[in-house]
Amino acid sequence: MSTALSLTEAVEGVTRLGGLAIPAHVDRKAFGLIANLGFVPTDVMIEALEISRHLQPQEATSRFPQLVGFPLIQSGDAHRLEEILSVNVFRLATLTIAELKLALQGQMNRSLVIQN
Repeated sequence: MSTALSLTEAVEGVTRLGGLAIPAHVDRKAFGLIANLGFVPTDVMIEALEISRHLQPQEATSRFPQLVGFPLIQSGDAHRLEEILSVNVFRLATLTIAELKLALQGQMNRSLVIQN
């Protein structure tokens, strides 16, 4: 759904509410961040980026160098079980936003692995 908010306003709103700002399917031609802006802004507090199921994590940064330095998760807009191609596996101490942030950054024995 479209919005009148700028990316900065949206990210700041999510952060203010205690959430994680993770732009979705940044690699997609339709509605993807890179296709719409041509880059990933570095002046906005984006916690991670989500790549679509059509891009393997290992090829993401070679195809889109602007993804370097951002934690990546992968989802796929799956509508049926057989369409799920990967799973984000988080190692957390508890299920909290703070723990997710640690996992995205690979800190304090927290981690994220994308399994295909």
